[in-house]
Amino acid sequence: MSNESLWITGPYGVFVAEEHVLALADVLAKVARDCAGVAGVLDALPAPSEDPWASVDSAVIARHARRVEDLGREATRLAQALWSYARASADQERARVATFVAPRERLFAAAISGMSGNHPSAEWTTWGLPVAAGMILGATVSTGEIRVHPGAIGPATRVVQASGVAERIRRIPPSHTPIRIERYSEEGGLVTTEVFIAGTSDWGVGHTSNPFDLESNMALVAGLGSASLVAVEMAMKRSGVREGDRVTFVGHSQGGVIAARLAESGRYTTSGLITVGAPLGGTPVHGDYPAVSISHSDDVVPPLGGRMEPTRAFAVSRHSGADLGDVADAHSLDRYAATATELDRSPARSQLPGFRGGEATARPSYFRATRDFDS
Repeated sequence: MSNESLWITGPYGVFVAEEHVLALADVLAKVARDCAGVAGVLDALPAPSEDPWASVDSAVIARHARRVEDLGREATRLAQALWSYARASADQERARVATFVAPRERLFAAAISGMSGNHPSAEWTTWGLPVAAGMILGATVSTGEIRVHPGAIGPATRVVQASGVAERIRRIPPSHTPIRIERYSEEGGLVTTEVFIAGTSDWGVGHTSNPFDLESNMALVAGLGSASLVAVEMAMKRSGVREGDRVTFVGHSQGGVIAARLAESGRYTTSGLITVGAPLGGTPVHGDYPAVSISHSDDVVPPLGGRMEPTRAFAVSRHSGADLGDVADAHSLDRYAATATELDRSPARSQLPGFRGGEATARPSYFRATRDFDS
């Protein structure tokens, strides 16, 4: 596996292959279609009766038509071979997870169960990191009283709606003002919203004043409610977003899990989901909307979500380019923005879902969040 290339996994793990393999398979399929079209045109040529066709032998035309057909069949065979390779890679990855990852996670969860004295009601075969996180936190997590506050970051100038993956990743705000919301009014009165969510900014577990803390991270992985998720929905409501509105969610790290949870909640008409560096293992995508999840193979955060459940999202992975052992850099938003740029330029881009852009403009709103507990 090349450090520079992107590896792409299709919905529900149907294929997993290097981007150039998928791009080549796509080109070969197109060549096969073109060859079939050329052969059909040659077969449809009328028998020559007048100049300039008088000297053309119809048997020669038929022979060339058969050669073009043969080229098309060969292109189809090669394309199918490449797709078979991609499917075989997916089967190998599923076998690796079943053989090594799942048992290791079950043992980890069993150790946590023994130390904490908690024994989850879930079937043993489903135990993993999400179950372990739930055992650490307990059955419920107190979110405290959440408040959201407008937080300006420089001049709030109007921006044009983003059109690509990288442009959206770059709009994820810094952690001290972790929520950015853009509302676009289009022709016909249609309003679309894009929500950008930053990651963990406080590594405390317990009664911290920051909803975007490690406890919220663990709660999200465990499938529980979290203070940070509540804060994002409060910011959305304050911006005028209502249930049923069209929303695209974009998030980094913990913000990516929040984005996926909101996209799958059914409370909004999700028009897209993009996550980077997010521990999404137990938060699969099943909705019918464009979804892309980007992770770095040297980033330690995405695996903390546990083994990946079957999902409709496209997964894209590569090495971050960070120095060996530089965990923070491998997980950084700047590194993920660079990977997203390569994705937008990739020869396999046509294999991935597109994200709607436009000429509409909006003035971004920024929010920070705080949390209070009863003393």
